[in-house]
Amino acid sequence: MEHNAKRKIVGGIIYVVGAFMLVTLLCVAIITALTGGLQKAGEKSAPDTSLTEPATDKPTQKPEEPAEDTLDVIGKAQEGEGEAKPSGVPVESTPESYVMPVGGYISKHHDLELAVYSLTMDDYRVHSGIDIECGVGQEVAAFADGTVSNIRRDPFMGYCMTIEHSGGMKSHYMNLSASAAEGVAEGSTVSCGQIIGYVGESAAIEAAQSPHLHFEVTVNGAKVDPLDYFEYDPAAYAPDTDAEG
Repeated sequence: MEHNAKRKIVGGIIYVVGAFMLVTLLCVAIITALTGGLQKAGEKSAPDTSLTEPATDKPTQKPEEPAEDTLDVIGKAQEGEGEAKPSGVPVESTPESYVMPVGGYISKHHDLELAVYSLTMDDYRVHSGIDIECGVGQEVAAFADGTVSNIRRDPFMGYCMTIEHSGGMKSHYMNLSASAAEGVAEGSTVSCGQIIGYVGESAAIEAAQSPHLHFEVTVNGAKVDPLDYFEYDPAAYAPDTDAEG
């Protein structure tokens, strides 16, 4: 009798444990099913971001790197930036000899800083050349070897002639007469001391002065003092008392 009672108790415990385990497995199965369903639902509801991203023009492939020889050329170019590149054209030297274009007293000197009084214009102004007093019709010689580049009539300085020399130098003869020397024209090659024209009275801006040659020298466009190129002895020429200032 007692033995049957024990068997009933053990059987009841086994039944309860089995039922509990069955319920537990069932709960786990239900939870797993619910979790999987929610995950799938979430994946379906998530927006497709690949369709909403803006299109770009960025290349999809990495640009090719330049070859080694190309890099070497680029490097050399960068190293040489800012350096002067030789043109291959030799720089000409200035003429070897010069002469005073006309003999006479220099009444006005070259001065680009100190303004001097102009009787003609009744004002003060700098003087970019030299004024050499001489008679009307006196011969004017080429300052140095060169080529006549321009003969013109200027409204202020009258009849003018420009001669190009080597080394970027030019000589400018102003207040000439209307006629150049025989055989002298634009393009003519002249030698140092060759007669190129004659002194006149054609410069309206210097009309109040005594007859003279207005003479200028430029180097690469910059006005320089002509007396830097030839000797001048003021004592050799008597100044004209009628000369301006």
